[in-house]
Amino acid sequence: MTLHSFLKLIWRKKQTFFSVFVIFFLIAGLITAVQPFRYGSNVKVLVVRLAGENVDPYVASRSNEQLSELLAKMIHSYTFFEKVLDSDFIVKSGYFSGDKKDQIKKWKRTVEVKTLADTGIINIDTYHIERNQTEQLAKAIVYTLQTNHQLYHGYGDSVQLREIDTPIVSKYPVKPDVLLTLTVVIALSILLFFLYIYAFPEEKYDIRFWPKSEKNNIPEDIGMVSIGQIIEDKAREFDQIQHDQNNSSDKEYGYQERGDMKNVLK
Repeated sequence: MTLHSFLKLIWRKKQTFFSVFVIFFLIAGLITAVQPFRYGSNVKVLVVRLAGENVDPYVASRSNEQLSELLAKMIHSYTFFEKVLDSDFIVKSGYFSGDKKDQIKKWKRTVEVKTLADTGIINIDTYHIERNQTEQLAKAIVYTLQTNHQLYHGYGDSVQLREIDTPIVSKYPVKPDVLLTLTVVIALSILLFFLYIYAFPEEKYDIRFWPKSEKNNIPEDIGMVSIGQIIEDKAREFDQIQHDQNNSSDKEYGYQERGDMKNVLK
């Protein structure tokens, strides 16, 4: 299939693309609608291990990075989750209902943790249906890390955790991400559309929400010569009709004229 013919095929099947897009859009909209809208908060913590003067800077940097990765993993543990709930911050425990398995599963969806490579920084994102709770969770997590990090490593007081900035809370819900969802829908629609029309180019496989209009139902194999012939035939037919009408008018006019002359002679 040449590029020109494929472009013509795309144009002819534009309604199929619209149908595919609508299907994906409805599915994505349904999935988005059943999810609760949640606000987001972000905070960063720097992990620093105090070392002597003779310690190699590269070794110290690697040590900080390893500690940050270890502590990031510990945030998703159940013991850490319990310490956050027991902190002095206002964290609603009822939001994490169910048994331990359900609680930790929701905890992992509520708190996302990752480390920034080669920096020793822990990036913490919290999400909640209540805007105030996202901030309270972020503060409680940072406080729990700063006061209980010795439980998860063997370096004692030589490790310090420093909050880089205060939690930044979003003004509007950030999850589910509507813009990202729409982008994925468009990308998947285009990809599936191309695969579908390439595999099934015949017209009988077109996907339509409404039937094809009869007045636009012109055969695909009709050529420009055929179209020109049709136009010429229609023009000739129109000329013939006009010619017949003129003859009819002349006859009527002639009859009337002869009739008038007879009246004059009389």
